[in-house]
Amino acid sequence: MRTLLNVIWLVFAGIWLAIGYVVAGIICCVLVIAIPFGMLSRGSA
Repeated sequence: MRTLLNVIWLVFAGIWLAIGYVVAGIICCVLVIAIPFGMLSRGSA
């Protein structure tokens, strides 16, 4: 049961959170002053 719930969480929330972190990291890297935050965001995803 636990494995099933983990897979459901991964599909419905985990992947979207990772994509959000990647997009936020790219946006931060575009802004020159926020590059350190972009690198940290990329590492979190």
